[in-house]
Amino acid sequence: GRSEERRRLARRGHSDLGIVSQEYSREELNHDLDILCLWACEKWMSLRFQVERVDPDESVPPIEILLDPYIIEGGGSILFSAPGNGKSFVAMLMACCLANGLLFPWPSIPSPVLFINLERSRRSLMGRDAQLRRALGIPDTGIEYIHAAGRNYKMVHPVAKRYVENHPGTVVFLDSISRAGLGSLSEDDTANSFIDSMNSLETAWLGLGHTPKHSQDTLFGSQHFTAGEDIGIKLSSQLKGNVRGIGLKITKANDILIPPMEYIALEFDEHGLSKVRSTSTREFPALSGDAPPLTDHEAITAILSDGAMTVAAIAQSTGKTPASCRTTIFRHHDDYVKIPGNPVKWGLATETRIA
Repeated sequence: GRSEERRRLARRGHSDLGIVSQEYSREELNHDLDILCLWACEKWMSLRFQVERVDPDESVPPIEILLDPYIIEGGGSILFSAPGNGKSFVAMLMACCLANGLLFPWPSIPSPVLFINLERSRRSLMGRDAQLRRALGIPDTGIEYIHAAGRNYKMVHPVAKRYVENHPGTVVFLDSISRAGLGSLSEDDTANSFIDSMNSLETAWLGLGHTPKHSQDTLFGSQHFTAGEDIGIKLSSQLKGNVRGIGLKITKANDILIPPMEYIALEFDEHGLSKVRSTSTREFPALSGDAPPLTDHEAITAILSDGAMTVAAIAQSTGKTPASCRTTIFRHHDDYVKIPGNPVKWGLATETRIA
């Protein structure tokens, strides 16, 4: 696809050959350059990937769990919940455990930690860092930060990549996936690009995501986020006075067994986080069960409250087939409005009337 550039290179190079150019034409040089580039490309491809067969006598090292059971060596984890449930605090708590090799609230292997903050101001995270130090009784969280509120991960990735290369074994935390800057989270290409980008760090990572309005059980966006993760973690939350109960449930796990749901409590006072302790559903009964599923009509209504979408996008977000989504829309036609265009989208009729 770059023949013209090769021709220009051959033309400029030929003029520098001096007396050799009398016996070696520009056309011959251009031809040989083509052959050289073809050889180099094929050679590079053959060395890039190798075909191999597993030796039955070769021992396979066990999967190393860096933060039990949520982060594994070289794997990608996604922690998701509805906004305001405390997932950023929990992620910082996990990062602190790793950086210090703590055994509570999660057994962890000491590891360098890079926390990429795309959501909040530096002042906000510095305040939370101080609260973690006080609650855990440690002098330093050991967390390294990149503060880039208002930016997207695509812009920060080269810096993170260079940091990991200089600090092998780093665990990268990203707050949050919604700031990826790669496109709509509902698009498969966006999800695949994000997973590829994080995996290209060649280290363990954990990203924070949020749930859609119609469900508290799934990660918002394309199913390829879930397909690409190694460990999926659903966070549920219940607030009682100055104590927030947190439930952590692994929804997907590659290479490890799915453990029982885990519960911790975060206690707050006038200075912020003051204590982290274990708890149970006796103290926070709302964490014991999932909310009843929404009907198809309720799910589509909740999704479209974020804006008009195509039937294909609605189907992907709800996990239903496009045919069943169309049936629901036509059955409740008074609640929806068809928005002409290419492609055709559907919105909420009530919102359209208000607008």
